[in-house]
Amino acid sequence: MVAFRLSRCSWLLAATLCLQSCAAMFTGTKSTILVDSDPRGIAFTVGDASGVTPQTVKVSKKVKEITFAPEGSAPVTQPLPRRFQVGMLVLDILFTPGYGLSGCLIDGTTAAWFKHDATFFFNAAGAESEPGAASSEVVAAAAP
Repeated sequence: MVAFRLSRCSWLLAATLCLQSCAAMFTGTKSTILVDSDPRGIAFTVGDASGVTPQTVKVSKKVKEITFAPEGSAPVTQPLPRRFQVGMLVLDILFTPGYGLSGCLIDGTTAAWFKHDATFFFNAAGAESEPGAASSEVVAAAAP
């Protein structure tokens, strides 16, 4: 019975070591973003989250677009900037088993390698002045 428990613990430890990834462990798979606009009070949708500006939301790092719905105007969809974190890829390659294969698979499928800007600012006046062309300013702020 003791040998069976030890064996089960060994498998659990081995699985834990093999299924690790650096970016998912250190930065997670979600970003916290402050969404703001001028004028304030514009409805927005980003991934599964929605709200009214200004509001802080948590979104998956897989999300690439944000949609604003100014009152009396057509919805405006814009790209949500995100950056690739090369350091996390290097850590995956150096410190996960199989020359980074498991870490790269996990972080690649969860988009944990990416980082969204901490603040997204939408200028509704700029978007209305050029129909069909979404105009916004993206303000990058340091993550807390």
